[in-house]
Amino acid sequence: NHLEVYLLGDTAIHIANGVVVLAIVNAVDGSGKTLTSGQIQLQSEAAECFYKNIRISPIKAYPADIAAKAGLTVDGKTLP
Repeated sequence: NHLEVYLLGDTAIHIANGVVVLAIVNAVDGSGKTLTSGQIQLQSEAAECFYKNIRISPIKAYPADIAAKAGLTVDGKTLP
Protein backbone atom coordinates (compact mmCIF):
# COMPACT_ATOMS: atom_id res chain seq x y z
CA ASN A 1 0.00 0.00 0.00
CA HIS A 2 1.12 3.54 -0.75
CA LEU A 3 -0.12 6.36 1.49
CA GLU A 4 0.29 10.11 1.04
CA VAL A 5 -0.82 12.82 3.44
CA TYR A 6 -0.69 16.47 2.40
CA LEU A 7 -1.10 19.07 5.16
CA LEU A 8 -1.22 22.80 4.58
CA GLY A 9 -2.65 25.25 7.09
CA ASP A 10 -5.95 23.86 8.39
CA THR A 11 -6.50 21.60 5.35
CA ALA A 12 -5.44 17.97 4.88
CA ILE A 13 -5.66 15.49 2.00
CA HIS A 14 -5.18 11.75 2.61
CA ILE A 15 -4.48 9.50 -0.38
CA ALA A 16 -4.35 5.68 -0.35
CA ASN A 17 -3.00 3.93 -3.44
CA GLY A 18 -3.62 7.01 -5.60
CA VAL A 19 -7.22 7.55 -4.45
CA VAL A 20 -8.28 10.48 -2.25
CA VAL A 21 -9.89 8.88 0.78
CA LEU A 22 -10.23 11.99 2.96
CA ALA A 23 -10.11 15.76 2.48
CA ILE A 24 -10.48 18.00 5.52
CA VAL A 25 -10.99 21.76 5.28
CA ASN A 26 -11.07 24.08 8.32
CA ALA A 27 -9.84 21.40 10.75
CA VAL A 28 -10.64 22.16 14.40
CA ASP A 29 -10.06 20.35 17.69
CA GLY A 30 -12.73 19.43 20.24
CA SER A 31 -12.85 22.96 21.64
CA GLY A 32 -13.24 24.58 18.21
CA LYS A 33 -9.63 25.80 17.97
CA THR A 34 -8.25 25.76 14.42
CA LEU A 35 -5.62 23.06 13.87
CA THR A 36 -2.61 24.30 11.95
CA SER A 37 0.22 22.43 13.70
CA GLY A 38 0.81 19.32 15.73
CA GLN A 39 1.84 15.69 15.47
CA ILE A 40 1.54 13.28 12.57
CA GLN A 41 0.60 9.85 13.87
CA LEU A 42 0.80 6.53 12.03
CA GLN A 43 -0.93 3.64 13.74
CA SER A 44 -2.45 0.23 13.18
CA GLU A 45 -5.48 -1.23 14.92
CA ALA A 46 -5.28 -4.79 16.31
CA ALA A 47 -2.40 -5.95 14.10
CA GLU A 48 1.33 -5.54 13.76
CA CYS A 49 2.27 -3.03 11.08
CA PHE A 50 5.60 -2.01 9.54
CA TYR A 51 6.38 1.24 7.74
CA LYS A 52 9.21 2.00 5.34
CA ASN A 53 10.31 4.85 3.11
CA ILE A 54 8.66 7.54 5.22
CA ARG A 55 9.45 11.00 3.85
CA ILE A 56 8.40 14.36 5.22
CA SER A 57 8.82 17.40 2.98
CA PRO A 58 7.59 20.98 3.36
CA ILE A 59 5.08 22.31 0.81
CA LYS A 60 3.85 25.84 0.07
CA ALA A 61 0.89 24.75 -2.06
CA TYR A 62 -0.94 21.57 -2.95
CA PRO A 63 0.10 19.98 -6.24
CA ALA A 64 -2.62 20.96 -8.75
CA ASP A 65 -3.56 17.36 -9.55
CA ILE A 66 -3.90 16.48 -5.86
CA ALA A 67 -6.09 19.52 -5.10
CA ALA A 68 -8.26 18.74 -8.13
CA LYS A 69 -8.66 15.07 -7.12
CA ALA A 70 -9.70 16.20 -3.64
CA GLY A 71 -12.15 18.75 -5.06
CA LEU A 72 -10.62 21.59 -3.06
CA THR A 73 -11.96 24.70 -4.72
CA VAL A 74 -13.27 28.07 -3.62
CA ASP A 75 -15.31 30.10 -6.09
CA GLY A 76 -14.26 27.73 -8.86
CA LYS A 77 -10.55 28.18 -8.16
CA THR A 78 -8.34 25.39 -6.83
CA LEU A 79 -6.94 26.13 -3.37
CA PRO A 80 -3.19 26.71 -3.06
